Amino acid sequence: MNQWKAELIGCTNAFPTCWVVFPGNWIGSAFLQGLTIYEMNEGNGGIKECLLGTFTGCFGLAINRQKIRQKYEIAGSCVIDCLLYSLGCNCCLSLQEFREVRMHIAKV
Repeated sequence: MNQWKAELIGCTNAFPTCWVVFPGNWIGSAFLQGLTIYEMNEGNGGIKECLLGTFTGCFGLAINRQKIRQKYEIAGSCVIDCLLYSLGCNCCLSLQEFREVRMHIAKV
């Protein structure tokens, strides 16, 4: 299994995207995850993931993160992700996912 290439604490590397998902804002994180999954799937999906994260909070955000983990074979646990999202780390986690997908897209 791979590790995340994008750092967890790297908000400045995604400026001004970081303003979309300020800490504690699940809706901003869900929106960014929808966009991230849309880009990851080359223009497919994203709306369902955005709604999932918006209406189920940390559970939906963790499920969406798992999709990114599976696509890029990144090690980790959905349970730990859910815990981190519930503790308010959603800004850093969502931006990490966004940057990770952008790194993989740039390689292609």
